[in-house]
Amino acid sequence: MVLDIDHFRDDDDFVANSAEQEVGDPEKPLSPLESLDRFDRLIYARLAPRWMDLIGDYAGMEPFVIDGDSLCEIVLRDHLLALGRDNDLSFQIMHAYWSVEKILYEFVRCRCVFDVAFFECNFRLSLLDDRTTPYNEYVMTSRRFARSLLRRHITTIPDIKVLTFQDDRDPLWAQYVITKKPLFIMCNDGGHPTSKGPNLNIAVKRALFQRYFMKRTLMNGIAIASLESAEFRDPKILTFIYEHRRGVNDNHIIKETLPSGAHRDVQDGDTSDGDSEATSSDVHPPSSLGEWVTTSSEAFLSKLPAPHSKPVLHTLLYLFLAHIYLLPTIPIEDRAQNIASLSPQLSKILHSHLFPPLFRAFNSTLHSQLSPNHSWRADLDIRVFLHLLEFILKTDAEVSMESLLGAGIAKELEAVWDDLMGTHELMVDFADFRIQFAPSKLERERSTSPTPSDDLEDDPSFLKVLPFQNEIFDQYLQEIQVTVDNTPSSGGALKGDSTSRNFSNSSLAVHVDDQHWHNRQRLVPRHDQRIQQRKPTRSSSGPGGGLNSQRRLTDADWVRMKRDRAQKRILNLIRDHAESLTGAKGAPLTKIPIPPTGIMVSSIVSKESGGTGSASSFKRQTKKEQPSNRSVMAGKKGGKKGGEPALTSAEKLKLKIQEEKNVELRRETSKWWNGLLNNLQKKGLESQRSELDAVNKKRLEDRWLQTEILLYRIHLELSEWVSESRESEKHALKVLMLIKEVSTSTTLYPAAVAWLRDILDLLGFTELHPFPEVKDAESKKPQKISFTPIKVSPRSSSSSPRYPFMRMSDNAVEFQLKHFGLYMDRSMDSSPDTRVSFEPDAWQKKVLDLIDARSSILVVAPTSAGKTFISFYAMEQVLRESDDGIVIYVAPTKALVNQMLAETAARFSKNLRSGTLWAAHTRDYRINEPMKTQILITVPEMLSIMLLSPSHARIWTPKIRWIILDEIHSIGQQEGGAVWEQLILMAPCPIIGLSATIGNASEFNKWLASVQEQHGFSHSLVEHKHRYSHLRKFYYRVPEGPPASIPPIGTNVSSPSGLQFIHPISVLDTGASNFPEDLALEARDCASLYTSMKRLEDGDPTKESELAALSPTMFFKDRQFRFLRQKDVLEYEAALKSSLQRWISRSGDQSQVIEGVISPLKIKTNRDDYLIPSKGRIYANLVPLLNELHNQDCLPAILFNFDRSACELMAIAILKDLQEAEEEWRKTSTEWHKKIKEWEAWKANAKLRAQEAERAAKIRPDEGASLADIPEGTWHANFDPSDPSPEFSFAGLRYGRKELDEDIKQLKWGSPPKEWTIRALARGIAVHHAGMPKNYRSLIEKLFRLGLVRVMISTGTLALGINAPCKTTVFCTDSPYLTALNYRQCSGRAGRRGFDMLGNVVFYGLPIDRAYRLIMSKIPPLTGNVPLTTTLTLRLCNLLHGSQNAKSACGAVGSLLSLPQLSVSSETKREELLHQVRFSLDYLRRSGFLDLQGRPLTLFPIAGHLYHTEPSNLALAQLLREGVIHGICETIDTNSQDTLRNLALVLCHLFGRRYVDRVLRNKKRLEELRKGSPSRIILPPLPTSAKEVLAGHNKDILRIFRGYAYTYTRQHRERLGPDDKLPLSGNLAKSNKSPSVDQMQFPLYLKSRANHFTALSSFVANSGRVDRTIDSVDDLIRTVRSGLHLNKQITPNMEDIFSSNGLPLNAYIWDFFIHGQAEALNRDNMIRRGDIWYALQDFSLAMAAVQMGLENFMKSEGDGDADEMDAHNENEDDLEDKEGFDTKKEQLVEAWKENEKGSTIAFPTKPESITDGDWKVYRALVLLRTEFDEKWKLTWA
Repeated sequence: MVLDIDHFRDDDDFVANSAEQEVGDPEKPLSPLESLDRFDRLIYARLAPRWMDLIGDYAGMEPFVIDGDSLCEIVLRDHLLALGRDNDLSFQIMHAYWSVEKILYEFVRCRCVFDVAFFECNFRLSLLDDRTTPYNEYVMTSRRFARSLLRRHITTIPDIKVLTFQDDRDPLWAQYVITKKPLFIMCNDGGHPTSKGPNLNIAVKRALFQRYFMKRTLMNGIAIASLESAEFRDPKILTFIYEHRRGVNDNHIIKETLPSGAHRDVQDGDTSDGDSEATSSDVHPPSSLGEWVTTSSEAFLSKLPAPHSKPVLHTLLYLFLAHIYLLPTIPIEDRAQNIASLSPQLSKILHSHLFPPLFRAFNSTLHSQLSPNHSWRADLDIRVFLHLLEFILKTDAEVSMESLLGAGIAKELEAVWDDLMGTHELMVDFADFRIQFAPSKLERERSTSPTPSDDLEDDPSFLKVLPFQNEIFDQYLQEIQVTVDNTPSSGGALKGDSTSRNFSNSSLAVHVDDQHWHNRQRLVPRHDQRIQQRKPTRSSSGPGGGLNSQRRLTDADWVRMKRDRAQKRILNLIRDHAESLTGAKGAPLTKIPIPPTGIMVSSIVSKESGGTGSASSFKRQTKKEQPSNRSVMAGKKGGKKGGEPALTSAEKLKLKIQEEKNVELRRETSKWWNGLLNNLQKKGLESQRSELDAVNKKRLEDRWLQTEILLYRIHLELSEWVSESRESEKHALKVLMLIKEVSTSTTLYPAAVAWLRDILDLLGFTELHPFPEVKDAESKKPQKISFTPIKVSPRSSSSSPRYPFMRMSDNAVEFQLKHFGLYMDRSMDSSPDTRVSFEPDAWQKKVLDLIDARSSILVVAPTSAGKTFISFYAMEQVLRESDDGIVIYVAPTKALVNQMLAETAARFSKNLRSGTLWAAHTRDYRINEPMKTQILITVPEMLSIMLLSPSHARIWTPKIRWIILDEIHSIGQQEGGAVWEQLILMAPCPIIGLSATIGNASEFNKWLASVQEQHGFSHSLVEHKHRYSHLRKFYYRVPEGPPASIPPIGTNVSSPSGLQFIHPISVLDTGASNFPEDLALEARDCASLYTSMKRLEDGDPTKESELAALSPTMFFKDRQFRFLRQKDVLEYEAALKSSLQRWISRSGDQSQVIEGVISPLKIKTNRDDYLIPSKGRIYANLVPLLNELHNQDCLPAILFNFDRSACELMAIAILKDLQEAEEEWRKTSTEWHKKIKEWEAWKANAKLRAQEAERAAKIRPDEGASLADIPEGTWHANFDPSDPSPEFSFAGLRYGRKELDEDIKQLKWGSPPKEWTIRALARGIAVHHAGMPKNYRSLIEKLFRLGLVRVMISTGTLALGINAPCKTTVFCTDSPYLTALNYRQCSGRAGRRGFDMLGNVVFYGLPIDRAYRLIMSKIPPLTGNVPLTTTLTLRLCNLLHGSQNAKSACGAVGSLLSLPQLSVSSETKREELLHQVRFSLDYLRRSGFLDLQGRPLTLFPIAGHLYHTEPSNLALAQLLREGVIHGICETIDTNSQDTLRNLALVLCHLFGRRYVDRVLRNKKRLEELRKGSPSRIILPPLPTSAKEVLAGHNKDILRIFRGYAYTYTRQHRERLGPDDKLPLSGNLAKSNKSPSVDQMQFPLYLKSRANHFTALSSFVANSGRVDRTIDSVDDLIRTVRSGLHLNKQITPNMEDIFSSNGLPLNAYIWDFFIHGQAEALNRDNMIRRGDIWYALQDFSLAMAAVQMGLENFMKSEGDGDADEMDAHNENEDDLEDKEGFDTKKEQLVEAWKENEKGSTIAFPTKPESITDGDWKVYRALVLLRTEFDEKWKLTWA
């Protein structure tokens, strides 16, 4: 579900204007309800929450706060909890303890970082349930007491911190916010009372107070998450997120809306509500249960009412205390009691006179904090107490407390009572008590009746499972024991089993799934064969031949020809795309031809299984076949290990000849170099450098020449430095860089080394000697430097340095740390490897070894570390080992699919006899044939469909050799993550998982290894934690106003604002004391950190000792002779961090240490740095930001903004500013006017130039010269004054305007982009997000790589592995989607390996503390989903049946049912999984999806192909079976408009469901939105017939899965053990009874009367619930006992669909179908503009899947042209192909337009075997889809 109110009006004037419109009679006060209504409309409705995955997509590992009162409110309003109800005297606090721990447990298991905080100003939340319970003293005191008990209990839970504040203005809260930096508070909103609710004024006041608390919190920069809306979907938490939006000050509206006097109460944190006795924090915490009982009883007795009621109250108090002491001895299961039967008179006394003052007294002495000895639990159970009263009243004879409760309890009780009697006159008289309240004989008999059994098998509603016989499933399910209904009528349990074949009566005929899920395309296409059979032939009659007159092209042929044309265009685009791609070092990709092997993968598999061969052996064979073809990864040279073999005579001769050639070549090179030197010495320094830069690369292959050129460059740099004669770190750095480069040369000679040593000595780096010993014989010959180098040695041994200004103040190590970090060697234990063309690091070699060993791998390494080669190495391995082996590359986005497709096409070529080398398959398009390719590039959903396709299982699936899962962390996404898990679970081969961002790699890998080992593959984790290039972070201080003017690009503008460097350690200012693993320091950062730490020595010997060891000179003393490497700096960084961490942990005041260290490192901030700039400021200063990046050579850049509309607005703002600035500049620029004048003169001479050129052709060239002649090749010929001026363009100059115009022309074949985007492209600016046309996105990706586009504005679409290398990433404004994970993904785009040594990250328009938090944030642990759903079980059955139990199909099912742990974060064990599968199969049988043998039935396509919509897919099938859809469609011929609207309404409740916020239930707010709008906004309710059917079906689901829970618990009772532990704390609730307690009368009495239950939690049973009383699937899921796990993913619960209790649904799809206005969807339905097209497309595809399912049923009857069906819809693969609206389509439409409305080309008339009702359903759906698609495509066009 998605929330759709992201775009409420957010302009600053909205509130003020609305407030003015609201002004009525100022003298007339608003009623409470009117006040709340006004507050909600003017303030609350504008908060614009988003529905998000709280942890995965928002919080990550960030700390947050759970509001304790909101938590208590949720617990206390649970309708199953017997506590605080006016008509029920129960106070079942143990159930409440269980509930609060159950909620907190969900947060703990998701690894949330949170504290629980109680704000006393919010205490009203938990005191009143305004929906059902009237306000009275009993309810309020019991709920307040429960609140205190719950708060105290939470403090006993390990690792959960509980805090108490008066309100959000409490200084303690302010300090907490500063130190802990909570990201948000999770709370409730106070409810939505209506005029019909009880206690209206109190409810309104509570809501207003809570709303205002939320508003203040947001204004203070802390977000709000809704606790009451949270959905716990194993293992996700979904809820609404509210973030502060900049606006006007609306405090005046708050004052006007709050009821009279309430504003003061809110401001002052008033806590008065008629129950003024709050728990005192000044009360000494009771140290024991006895102390608490005694002091509370004293407080109660001191305030007793009139004396005449004292004896009764004394007796009740005595028994109340007795029950408290008794509770620890009673097992939790014996406390499962119904309410006792007491006389009305006694009940009234308890309700009005005992419990209110008693609860108040016990509450007043219960301290909110724990005492030092807190082993005792505050436990009450009023039902046990009431049964104690009932037992006393029923007992005629006198009983002693010893015989009733046991001697120990009686002794404790008497001790307390004696203490009380010392200060009070107390009278306990049981005899008198019986006389007053003894039950009648009838009541006594009723109360002694036995407790009914809760054995569900005796319940008529209990469903025994239907028989199921499937040889594959039976192998695993035989382990479980279920009660099977083997009666002859059991087969009739399938509703609708009959011989009638229609949708509403599911057929028993088996279904074979052979088509695509969203169109009619076959999964195994046969069109190639059909076209071959129908291929037009040339007629032999007639001259020249011609088309055979007996064969004309069919409609299907025309469609296929159209598809082929589109395919050719796509292939051209791919080739064009591939040409822009480069390798790791920036060089263009070279295609590697791979010869066919003639080997089939089946032979490889058989050898591998027999142990006689391996993949690597086949690879070696292919090396010998083609030794000259260099691998894409390496030369593949091969060779023997060990020493070199002896040379033959021929080889010696060849070697001698080659040596002679080398000598001659050296002689020629030396001659050429001397000539160049003579020429160079006549020129200036810059000219000499230019000449050296222009040296032919072929010549540079000579290593000697390379060395001489490097030496000469050093000479030039020193010469320039001497000419300046001043200190210069820049020159020193350049010299050191050149020395480092030349030091690796193998042709160095002594004279050069000596000169270089002198240079290092001159710089002061005497200890640095990086030169290798000269070993080559040739280089030991006396050899001089080929030029006369500048002299640098001292004039004499005793004289001073020749150039003193060249001596650096730092030694070599310190200088390298401060200045040389970017140029250090980055390799990590690298060494040559013949398998690849580069020297791989150690971790990369390990990956190569594992691939060669065909081991499954998980590779976790940061972006730019070097993971790209892995995929291509595996691809090449497969291509070289066979001609039909398959490698599948899976990417999470289509953008990544497109890039990988182009890169694969650019790298490999192979001539195959059949099929293609590569293919792509996404939901929207298919390139080449996926079934006939060796490299398939696809998305997870499509591969899942293919692996679950029966037609693939026997032939295609066994050929798969590798599955590469790129960005495998996508498994943790809430949307689509389950599909990734399904791929891993079903993979028939080893997998390669690649990711840069997995927070818990070891844990995830452990699960992954268990899956792979179950499949028979070994598995390893390869983790590398260091980036190749560093990321340098900056904060951009946005100026207060827009710039006065936009200067030409490249102009340096001095301004106090601009880029501010963020030292990584300075982010400790966030309050954190631990470093994230990826908080990396550059070498210069280490140097500055050491300097800062040295300031804190303070004479501390420990610190002085540590700092001495950390001194750079000391730390690197054994490495100072060579250049430092990145690996050395990493060691130094770790040592510095470790030392700093120790200082922080040892310090009594951590903040003092942190502040002392970071003070000199952090940015000097001001107040504005912590605020969000206005949108106007952000947009106006984009060009100055980009200009500054341009000046610092930090372009190209990607500007990330997670709002699609904002991305476009940013681009428009940049474009507008550049155009306006250019226009003003051209008016005043003399340079521009001169250029125009010269160009116009050139144009005027065009005719003269043509004449002179013609004359010059007839005479000698030197006589044809003319002063008037300007050659056509000058700038004039290409100049166009309408083009952007380079001074106002960020476009690179390497791409011509003609090429750009040609690219733009090609965009007409797809969706043409908006006009302004073309103008922006010309200035080097582009926008990239999923809402932009596909062809445009591909083009700008290419132009970005080629350098034309240098400013890319993007959402997260460029974050996932796209080959778009940039120097800088900029985060523009904040967003809920800017999470720790997305921050790392996006920032990782900067500084790609092979392009830049450094990447830059800029925070623009964010508060500086938010930037710090992002840097310090930790990646959340990767949690999976629940991959095994009811629909997946159905699809697995289809896979087995359709493939005839193929080996791969059986393996997929078997591995799935054999795993010890289903998911990475699942708690479901194998035994439980088997039960879940068995009862899912039972549900599928009963619902008409499967037959006895597990074969799919007619309705399978509708459910199976819409698997991602569960449970909506199952609901639709049920509506079809029960005839609801038929009833709606009955009037299609008589009232088509209403019929289609009603059908659309039902489908809108099932598909594309989006919530709107509950505040939109407000009628006035809705009326405002609906004024002048064509949209209804809120979706009307389901038709009654549909609601009743789904409600009835949900009851069946409840019975089935309640039977599952019951059966599983019964079978595994012994293993599960007693259910007596609380979910989180684990505190035992079992009894501490003495040996004699079983003989005591009252415990035995309780035991005899306890309710019996099986699957229900013992703690829920504490409120009198039993298994049979749980009457909803939601309640069943949340109340099952420990050890049993149910969740919504496994249980097909439909309550959200038909229930009106949930959040209202947005009517955007239904509204669009009626009015067709996309603008209205954005304005009124509040759908984000960029989401509209995709949301409508998803709904269209859902309808397509339903239509396909219905056609499949009709096709199974033998009617319909299957060929035409296949051909007609093949053009749906490319939805962006506008040729679908050409003339031929119109001709196709003519073929059936005269038939009934709703008929199709596949079914122009009703098949004879189809009923009229089914035919109407089909036609109505076709008409609905046709009308919807026409409106949708108009918005697209």
